Amino acid sequence: MARTEHHIKAHLRLIPVKACLYVVPPKAERQRIAKQFGKIRKQFAKFLAENHLEDLRRLGISEAEIDIMRETGRGPEGYTVHHKLPRHGGGTNDFSNLVLISRAIHSDIHYEMDRQLFGSKKPISQMKTGDSCWIDIPTPEGMIYIPPVLPALDNIPDSLRLKLR
Repeated sequence: MARTEHHIKAHLRLIPVKACLYVVPPKAERQRIAKQFGKIRKQFAKFLAENHLEDLRRLGISEAEIDIMRETGRGPEGYTVHHKLPRHGGGTNDFSNLVLISRAIHSDIHYEMDRQLFGSKKPISQMKTGDSCWIDIPTPEGMIYIPPVLPALDNIPDSLRLKLR
């Protein structure tokens, strides 16, 4: 099922939001966590394939893709491992801070965080060591984000559509 821009924005609105203190750690710490992440991401994917089969199937992940996850630690096509609290803001590689999510929704979450900080505050990408701010972060619960099924919006007249932003 192809996801339209409307579906992605609607899904983003359905993800719980948490107010988080976003604190940029020292560069050496960010680099250490980033360097470890490749290994952790593979361990996480293998863990999901071993312990969350039903959720992966509900997400539409094929048995072949689950086998690849289990054997190689590579995530399924179209999905990424997301840090609920980003590494740049003090997030860790702990499994409790990770979630498997579609790349499209992942991109929208990061866009939303930058959108909140644009203007009177610096965008996240421009924050430096020690900078901090409170930010409302869309934070999927659990280890796998399974979006709710939304009705097709293609046949709904514009006048009846919910305002998504």
